[in-house]
Amino acid sequence: MALGFDYPPIPTPSDEEGKLRTRRLLEEHVYGPVPRPESVSFSDWSDLVGGAKAAGSPYPLLWSPVANSRATIVALGFTPIATLLELDQVWPLRRINDAGLSLAVACYNDIEPDDKDLSSGQAISRWAQALMQIRLWLAPRSNNVYALGHSRLGKTALLAAAMDEGFDGAIAIQSGCGGAAPSRTAAGETVGDITRVFPHWFSPRFAAYAGRESELPLDQHWLLALCASRPVLLCNAEDDEWANPAGQHEMLELAAAEHGISMPPMQIGHTVGNRLAHYYRPGKHEVTHDDWSAILRWIECLFD
Repeated sequence: MALGFDYPPIPTPSDEEGKLRTRRLLEEHVYGPVPRPESVSFSDWSDLVGGAKAAGSPYPLLWSPVANSRATIVALGFTPIATLLELDQVWPLRRINDAGLSLAVACYNDIEPDDKDLSSGQAISRWAQALMQIRLWLAPRSNNVYALGHSRLGKTALLAAAMDEGFDGAIAIQSGCGGAAPSRTAAGETVGDITRVFPHWFSPRFAAYAGRESELPLDQHWLLALCASRPVLLCNAEDDEWANPAGQHEMLELAAAEHGISMPPMQIGHTVGNRLAHYYRPGKHEVTHDDWSAILRWIECLFD
């Protein structure tokens, strides 16, 4: 796939100096500094179904462990913990646990308000820090930890995995501009679109590239290349053109090539690829049962 844009070459992702440079430039030009987390304490999920906050923890956490689980999904959600279990399509807890997976979820607004008038700025970096905090808390409790998120929280999951190699993989559902989609694009949401409406998500410097994206010293294949030393799954939908599925696929192709992997073309209704994969379905911008079917099948295949 070639969309007609020249993308900056990625610093060698297997080289530690290249990784450090890539992370530094992503922070400098797109996300702002990603604070390195400190260890925190959380109570277990059963104490938090009613929304109570654990003593000593910075925010409520739903933690649903499975004995001898093959992996743990760490995610941020859009709804308060007290109501999260009501959203069976978005968080099918029993189905996730029955697949042998543990789940840890926090509400993103408990961490940093998603409001340009209330946020302290660079919110995606702060949400990514929270995912990293949860992973640290899980370290003695679970192996094979995967960061997951939808839309703006898909951007967050990719950033957390890129900055923290303690994550064993990343799953980004319709992450769009500032996530897996390129900044150099003639399709979907642009840098100008996203920074005008959501200025508090990114570094102020990112907004300065609106209309002059070719001056960015990087593009989002750099973010994916940092993640792609481990398994990565992108999920997209045919009617969600704003998230630029084709552009995301090209970014994944370029990142995969840096790791010696060739990505098959995207195919509607199917997951293509293996350790690095892209699921593309009919439908719109939402999390569906089909998304979870693809995610659970993909994780199962990783362990076969």
